[in-house]
Amino acid sequence: RELAPAGYQLDHLDMQVTELSSVYYDYTFANIGHVTFVNLLLDIPHAHVWAIKQIDGVWQAPEDWTRESAKTFCRNAPGGHIEELVIIVSNTGMTGELPVADLAPRITADPADCTGFEGTIEATVDSKRNDRDLTYVLNKTNVTFTALPYTQPGTLEFQLEATGVIWNVSGTIGDCTASGQALVRIPGPVPPVPPATQAPIDTSKPAWGYLVVVLPGEWHGVLIEASDPGATFTVTCPGDPPHIYEEPIEAVLPMDVLMWNNTIDNGQISLVGECDRKILELTTRYKWHLDPVGDPLAPLTGGSAPAAVVSSGCGYPEVTPPPTPAPPP
Repeated sequence: RELAPAGYQLDHLDMQVTELSSVYYDYTFANIGHVTFVNLLLDIPHAHVWAIKQIDGVWQAPEDWTRESAKTFCRNAPGGHIEELVIIVSNTGMTGELPVADLAPRITADPADCTGFEGTIEATVDSKRNDRDLTYVLNKTNVTFTALPYTQPGTLEFQLEATGVIWNVSGTIGDCTASGQALVRIPGPVPPVPPATQAPIDTSKPAWGYLVVVLPGEWHGVLIEASDPGATFTVTCPGDPPHIYEEPIEAVLPMDVLMWNNTIDNGQISLVGECDRKILELTTRYKWHLDPVGDPLAPLTGGSAPAAVVSSGCGYPEVTPPPTPAPPP
């Protein structure tokens, strides 16, 4: 199927895949700005997803996307000019069909070029409260932020495209052992640009992401929420036989950086940082590296990167209290 610039397009890969069989989807892209594939079959038993892509006229080696929650291709970015994409969905089960219910993968094509930032995030969260001593680890995860049409003087805002976070959980709850992985899907915006009368991001959703870059001041902030009551890990308690149950993941944030200094290298801006913060029983370590796609700061700077200033804080900036007035004589 050819996805050409006829406005924002959404296609569901919803052909039934019978047991021990595969279905192929072949997409070509003409004058599309960016393409996103969302794998809603992630963590569905017996479901496998492979992809073969053509970039700049060259076919790439097949890739296993079974454990990938989403892939975004910015066709105006180096290495992102995808021209054709073949998706293979296979079912290795002996009974039952795929997709399950409304979990069909989807592919979106937007005529607008990517203007924003893309890169990776990482996080480690230690949670110690009551009888819990848990560690959540988010390994390096790819993310893409695209520009929102809402601006304030000196401010640019960006929304997180579809992705997913997989928390690796370990630790103890009382005398029980906690282990496993918990997947939280971040569906991304559909459609990506809401009407100008709406708020830029629906923060009532359980999973979303937001990036802000402020000039002058030359700092940025990143917030990603990813909660899902259905995302669980396994708890094993001693006994004969042992008692095993699933525990919902806590509402931990993959990214929560209020203010961090921009990085300037040879006139090119990047959003790079690593910091620790502690809030009550949670100790969190964040690491991120986001590079520009297109010229996301052009509306503010005319295409030239500003000079950075040193004023970073992983959490809220410390406020120095005013000096205590001297007692009256």
